Amino acid sequence: MEWLKRGKLLIHILKPIILEFFWDSFIVTTNENEELHLTTLSNKIFPLINYSSEDNVHVKTRYNNSVLSLSKINGKIRNILNIPFRDGDVQQISTIFFDHVLKNYSNIYSLHYRQLSKGIRIYIVSDIDLNLESLKTYFDSEILKEFPKMNSECIVLEQMNQEPKTVAGKSKVMLDNDIC
Repeated sequence: MEWLKRGKLLIHILKPIILEFFWDSFIVTTNENEELHLTTLSNKIFPLINYSSEDNVHVKTRYNNSVLSLSKINGKIRNILNIPFRDGDVQQISTIFFDHVLKNYSNIYSLHYRQLSKGIRIYIVSDIDLNLESLKTYFDSEILKEFPKMNSECIVLEQMNQEPKTVAGKSKVMLDNDIC
């Protein structure tokens, strides 16, 4: 059993990973999109009122509107992609999963994503010309280990010369969606 203490919020981690919340000055809730929100009950210098963590979660136990435990943290809402499966289902998967798969491949140092109407496009920045056919074979074999029913044909890999940036000059993870 492992306990993490953050201020007056205690998080109990069980095996398999289930997060349980015990608090004396926090309320943990979710909105209609299962996005985790936090509210402090104390009158501190900087109270949190319905503060969004931007994390998409699966609630395991709820009492009224309060979240008591989580069974899964999917990732940041802004970095979740809708991925088609061969059985017609569409699953929400975090870009972090694809980051871990592709960053194990040599010479890849930046990844960017675009949600398409029937899949995703992953833009890869590398300092060399990549053999995309070989990379796609590797990529498909790795993702299908975790998600055997994923329709890997709906995921397109494309190499870019430059990393896309925001107006502020930061690296842009999610590119504008293509709704065609």
